[in-house]
Amino acid sequence: MRIRVFCLFLALQLVSLALWAALFSGPKSLPKVLPVFQVAHTAAPKTSSSIAFEARSYQNAHQYLRQLQERQIEAFLAQLPAQHVQTVTRLVLDYNQKAHRGLAGGGTLILRAVNMTLKERQAVLIHELAHNVDYGFLVSSSGVESGFYDGTLPIYEGDPSLEFYRLSWVLPGQKHASSRPSDFVSGYAATNVFEDFAESYAYYILHNKNFRSLALKNAVLRAKYDFLKTRVFGGKTFDTGFFTPSIFTRPWDITVLDYDAEELLKG
Repeated sequence: MRIRVFCLFLALQLVSLALWAALFSGPKSLPKVLPVFQVAHTAAPKTSSSIAFEARSYQNAHQYLRQLQERQIEAFLAQLPAQHVQTVTRLVLDYNQKAHRGLAGGGTLILRAVNMTLKERQAVLIHELAHNVDYGFLVSSSGVESGFYDGTLPIYEGDPSLEFYRLSWVLPGQKHASSRPSDFVSGYAATNVFEDFAESYAYYILHNKNFRSLALKNAVLRAKYDFLKTRVFGGKTFDTGFFTPSIFTRPWDITVLDYDAEELLKG
């Protein structure tokens, strides 16, 4: 009798152990990510293995969420122009609820991993990627100093970004005297030259039809759109955008505007 009781006890322990392992190991396969978009480019796609993922303020409870988010980000970045993605070598997911939504520069991109929807986080990812594109893709490492600075680092005359900067800016924080709010895609874009580029980059990808519509009525925006199309995206455009935007009013922040992920596939 004692042997039968012992065997039953042992069987229950094995079942309990199996359930415990299944609970904390997460599912075998992760849910599919939202549709992502493709950009035709001559270079081979960036491989996810060349970006090092890290986590901040990470707890064991975030394990499954972190796995899912890394999968989503890898799939999303794999569809972007390879030269753009290659400007990022380190991507940090920050699980602090009070962290900045996004930060970028020097090959690093930081995203807050909580309290954002997937669509907003992808929009922030595009905005922050734009900073690395600006600093790491459109660059010149020597020459005559232009008068523009990234912090204390000079931006040289051979830097392609200067063509974009000088459409609205005399210096990084100083706009042309003739500059108007309607010359920018968002209020945040008008705060400094680097946010102007990043917001315009995100608007070009996520709301291209809106950008084109505004460009027909504003010469400065037309020049910014043309720069992105020819110098940054190699002629690639996107069939994205919901409506014809107002000529005079602008949102504050492109990354919180709604967009249709399905439209990105049509680009």
